[in-house]
Amino acid sequence: MTDNQQHQHFMVDLETMSSESGAAIVSIGAYAFDLNGDEWRGEAPTLATRADSRHRAAIVTDAQFHVNISLASAIMSGFKVSGDTVMWWLSQSDAARGSLVEPAPVGVAGGLNIFAAWVKALQVANSKFIGAPSIWSHATFDVPILQDAFKRMNVQIPWRYSDARDLRTIQDLAYGYGRSGHNVPVSRVEPKHGALADAVTQGLMVQACYARIDEGRETTDELRLGDLLEA
Repeated sequence: MTDNQQHQHFMVDLETMSSESGAAIVSIGAYAFDLNGDEWRGEAPTLATRADSRHRAAIVTDAQFHVNISLASAIMSGFKVSGDTVMWWLSQSDAARGSLVEPAPVGVAGGLNIFAAWVKALQVANSKFIGAPSIWSHATFDVPILQDAFKRMNVQIPWRYSDARDLRTIQDLAYGYGRSGHNVPVSRVEPKHGALADAVTQGLMVQACYARIDEGRETTDELRLGDLLEA
């Protein structure tokens, strides 16, 4: 997907050093996608690299975004670090931990400003078609932590409160309550717990869920039409 006109939605995923409000963010990944796209039915998109990027301090393409944030910068700015979360990170794969240092981390304000610029570019590209794209995430975690960081660092939040959408809700609607995405038929992009890889995987999940809901809607419409014809 290279046409910005199709990037109607984007998924964001954070990696942090705490699970509480005010957590130190160490990685931001995002993936822009068309809600009606079929990427989830085939091979997962290839993750962008520094060679693909149009920014020297982050991975920035039309559809993918990844910036790492210096933990030292986050601590100096007053963000929280949890010992339990640090120990959890020590138990993760080499690839997951490696994704926190490639690309090289930048300061908190710098990372947030680079991300805000990417979001604003999506908004400009979509403005004459559908307006501001929706931001998807695990809505009780990623977006609240991001918005708190934007406010603390005096960086303007680049979306409206009404643009936020929740991944778990659409998973429940499409595949059953409480399954947390386990039944959604998409191929996971590796590494797990890499911010960009998780954002792409979760974006594919939204596409798959929407397709299932849309298929159910079409079946219902066909049944209604059949009832009308038989009446």
